[in-house]
Amino acid sequence: PRTGSPRVSSQHQLVSRTGVCQPPAADQARTLLRMWHVVVPLKGWGAAKSRLALPAAARRQIVQSMAADTLASLRACPEIATISVLVRDRDLIGSPVLHGVGDVVVQPDATPSLGAALHWYATTQVRDQTPLAVVVADLPALTAPSLSKVLRQAQQHSAAMVPDRHHSGTTVLTALVAADLDPHFGPHSAAAHQATGATLVAGPADVACDV
Repeated sequence: PRTGSPRVSSQHQLVSRTGVCQPPAADQARTLLRMWHVVVPLKGWGAAKSRLALPAAARRQIVQSMAADTLASLRACPEIATISVLVRDRDLIGSPVLHGVGDVVVQPDATPSLGAALHWYATTQVRDQTPLAVVVADLPALTAPSLSKVLRQAQQHSAAMVPDRHHSGTTVLTALVAADLDPHFGPHSAAAHQATGATLVAGPADVACDV
């Protein structure tokens, strides 16, 4: 886990290898495809989805299952180079649900809102010219092909967003330059993101179906 000073892993450097042994053309094409860095913001297991009228243990299990399903689809998406999870609750560090994630980043105490935390992350924790996508953690039906379709469309816009199934919230927000990310998650975030210039991308139903 890390907070504060920037650290970019070598995985972020999406540069083809040079030298005597060149990778096959198919591998080169796949390297070029893997352009996106994705960050998934996560609340503590006990705090998430508190509006669900369920016993705490059952709600916790559902939240963990949704996060695991979402992360599995992200790992299978060929357009994604690296995945990080942004947390406030340090208890999530080491959780089996986050197995396979590149980094678990603890947001600073000075970033109380999700928007502030994501802005801090985009401007300090990601290489400047790296395309960045924020994907919410409650997309249990998400599939890698659907997300691939969305990210390929997002490549055509400096900023893009996918509205949720109610056309009120946002499930995916992208910026071709990480530092340009302008997050406004919360009530009516779809309209807020469009007002800042993000292009609406009509994703498949599973990308919009948050819980």
